[in-house]
Amino acid sequence: MFKKTSRKLFKKKIDINKSYYSLLMFKKILKYSIFFIHVTGILLSNILWIKFPEILILHFITLLSWYFFENQCILTYFEFKFFNETIMGKKRKFRVPFIARILFLIEFLIGLLIHFNFFLNYIYTYINAYNNHNSYSSYLAPRSK
Repeated sequence: MFKKTSRKLFKKKIDINKSYYSLLMFKKILKYSIFFIHVTGILLSNILWIKFPEILILHFITLLSWYFFENQCILTYFEFKFFNETIMGKKRKFRVPFIARILFLIEFLIGLLIHFNFFLNYIYTYINAYNNHNSYSSYLAPRSK
């Protein structure tokens, strides 16, 4: 009788360990997925603004977040809060390096100069669509009933 009871307990222990390890594995996969997305976003946003001017909007949002959070990366902060680790290591390191901020700002300003015509057309199209519902881009503006 003792042997049967111990086997059942051992089986339950294995089931608990399996669920615990699967939870740890899920957390690790989620952590590295978020790290990958963060690093890929950093690399691609520094390159793709040349071809796609919409990425400059992401640059603007990033620069604003650095300004309001005293040059600290908000994504890195949340990475540390959820995983006790950041893309820069296991230390509490949220501050964006000065040279990275300056280069990012220079890229943003150069992008604005290069794509200035795009943003003017975008704003003009939105205003025109709001005033004239017969425009091809009237889907941008709310329609009056």
